[in-house]
Amino acid sequence: MLNEVLLKMKDIEYGYLYQGKDISETEDLAKYYTLNSPEKTIKDKMGVCWDQVELERKYFNELNVKTKSYFICNYDGSFFPTHTFLVVFINNKYYYFENAWMPYKGVEEFNSLRELLKEVVSRFNKMCIEKYDLKEENTVIYEYDMPKFNISGKDFFTHCENGTKISI
Repeated sequence: MLNEVLLKMKDIEYGYLYQGKDISETEDLAKYYTLNSPEKTIKDKMGVCWDQVELERKYFNELNVKTKSYFICNYDGSFFPTHTFLVVFINNKYYYFENAWMPYKGVEEFNSLRELLKEVVSRFNKMCIEKYDLKEENTVIYEYDMPKFNISGKDFFTHCENGTKISI
């Protein structure tokens, strides 16, 4: 099941198309971003992690596999780096399913959800410190339910923050 979804995701790249141009690394992203439906992500063959998680969720739902989605944010400063990812539950094991964050692309197995979340938060904090000089104590993680599609980035952010805050 995991390999089946990995295979479906292999052609999906990180990015966000707006008027035919990838704006994921530009200031325009905040202005023009809306959460892609899984169908749009497939059509574009591209999506930021927020979009890719929803496509992954769709694929696992079609296979009747239990998942949970998580949103990490560092609230240190005026720039708030985020990441979303999916956890897959199969046979009492926990799988970190990652397609958007290139250093960790693939699937990793963990014995507990807590162990998995601690590892992903640790990786996120390391990136925030190295890339943005942010403090790890300002990182928060939320479990969130499936959002509506075509909502703004701000609305998606609010949706995730209204989820369940997780203590690590």
